[in-house]
Amino acid sequence: MPDIDQKNGIDMANIASINGQDAPSGGAYDPVADTGTYTETVPTTGMIHYGYAAARPPMNTSSSGSIYSGRFMMENTTTALKSNFSSDKDGIHQIYGLSGLDKNWTKIDCSQYIWAGIEGGRLWMASYSTNFSHQSTNGRTLTQVTSLSGASDTGWTDVSVGTDFLLAINSGKLFVLGTNGDGQLGTGDTSIKTTLTQIGSDTDWYKVAAGNNHSAAIKGASGSRALYTTGENRDGKCGSGDTSGDDTSWIERVSADASEDWTFVEAGQSHTIAIKAGKLFVAGDGRNERFGNNSTSDVTTFTQSGKTDGSTFGTNWVSGTVTYYKSLLINSNGECWYAGSAIYGNGSGNFTNAQSGYHVKTSGNASDGTTGSFGGSDDFTFIGCTRTQSSNSDKFIVAINNNKLYAFGKQGGNDTPFIIPGNTTSSLSQGTVVNSAKNCQVVYPWYGSSSISGMFTYFVDP
Repeated sequence: MPDIDQKNGIDMANIASINGQDAPSGGAYDPVADTGTYTETVPTTGMIHYGYAAARPPMNTSSSGSIYSGRFMMENTTTALKSNFSSDKDGIHQIYGLSGLDKNWTKIDCSQYIWAGIEGGRLWMASYSTNFSHQSTNGRTLTQVTSLSGASDTGWTDVSVGTDFLLAINSGKLFVLGTNGDGQLGTGDTSIKTTLTQIGSDTDWYKVAAGNNHSAAIKGASGSRALYTTGENRDGKCGSGDTSGDDTSWIERVSADASEDWTFVEAGQSHTIAIKAGKLFVAGDGRNERFGNNSTSDVTTFTQSGKTDGSTFGTNWVSGTVTYYKSLLINSNGECWYAGSAIYGNGSGNFTNAQSGYHVKTSGNASDGTTGSFGGSDDFTFIGCTRTQSSNSDKFIVAINNNKLYAFGKQGGNDTPFIIPGNTTSSLSQGTVVNSAKNCQVVYPWYGSSSISGMFTYFVDP
């Protein structure tokens, strides 16, 4: 066990005061033995991380490098993150202190190896390896990207994180970083980029989405924004018309149509979804009928889907996410719909599949356990999963509805505790509100070694 006092430059007895928590009673709490009593006053605003980072004690430094998102940001820092050493194994196990992460976060994205966020136009990142973060030293410390050639320190507008690579936009310029073995960075080669590298000189990049060894983006001026992809094309997920081969440069797949812009894109393990003028288009592996197209076959070019009944396409989709088993979509009415297998639930308190060739509405104010009871209302603005984690992407779904954080899925297992405070349901099929007294501004879940390990959240007062 490393010397915590020396490693973090703090006295164990003062951890509570630093975090705004009550002092330990009955002597110092031992986080390794999990003995003693620790009384907490849990923050309700600011950045909070729910869950637990794998089986090792959170202050333990892994010599193998298998340090996941909830832990690497603790390394080499005294201000960004403190452990709350909860002994109840029931929910909040790492609290992000106000001194380090008390910022107005507008975007969070993370994988097991990379954490990135945007606040005030500033881009911050951390990783267990400097190969996957812009900083050349202390990669595990959350650090702002500054003085990058060609970029403004406050010009960052979008960021997306893959397993071991990152895409980000600054004042319309696209920058990439990390592993590139399948051409997923679109740099024209397959060499790793250990610092943020600009793609060409164009200044009209709009949205980015990092998948699993492939990437997607929207590019162009308003009124003519086109859809681009690069990287591995397994299962047709790049929409190139086939199911094999890699592209090492960004290629326009579908242009705008009669001033109908592409407005949203998401890339996952083996698929890509995108929205143009409210219409959903899909490419890639259609397993479990998750595209809502009455098929499990690969889709090799971007094809319209998103039916709301047996014959009618929805034309007012605005965003969504696709897991290994299902797709979840939000429309302009704030409704949430899903298609595919509800292996860990559909948010409405049941495990009813939607495999009839179209999407089924899961949000609404019906009784719990009835499809149409997810969230209690129709005011969804975000839904997300650990999109690059194959079948594990279904284990935990997070959403923002009426400014409140909702979550459902599989929680608990092995040494990972229950993620939602006070809830010990292992397969939670009902969307459940978290920290209901506060508004959730941004959230993203991440996956660890054996099951979902946590979710990063940013709360503000209503």
